[in-house]
Amino acid sequence: MALFFSEQTNRVDKKGRVSVPAQFRSALGEALTLGVAAFPAFSLDKEAIEVWPIARLEQLQESLDCNYDRFSEDQKSLALLIFAEARQLTFDDTGRVMLPKVLLDTAAISEEALFVGQGRTYQIWNPKRYAPHKTLIEERAANGRMSLTVFPTIEGAGS
Repeated sequence: MALFFSEQTNRVDKKGRVSVPAQFRSALGEALTLGVAAFPAFSLDKEAIEVWPIARLEQLQESLDCNYDRFSEDQKSLALLIFAEARQLTFDDTGRVMLPKVLLDTAAISEEALFVGQGRTYQIWNPKRYAPHKTLIEERAANGRMSLTVFPTIEGAGS
């Protein structure tokens, strides 16, 4: 699967439908037919909507199964934060999805939705909420408070 990158703002109609950027739809490839999973971005105090390919959500479930006791508090909490609040979004013939009202309200999205690539996933923001968030990230980067180690590619990794 290709990566999701760039930023693009699209209009949201009165029914909550929004066109997903063509580049993002293309990155989904054949997985486009399954749709995507959308849930509040709990790591961002629910200021945005996280959007993951269904296969990525399946990987998360496998990780939960392998790393946590089925009935542990951590496993139940993570499952509740993600799976209970997730909604499957399917694409219409024109590349639009319908964002459920609960997600629109949580992320304070009404007239415009900003799509933000995150590599293997993407987020949907209210553009006005995203601007100060991006400024903080840029300040952290400028102050040298972020670092990244790039590892050599391992055949088959991440697929």
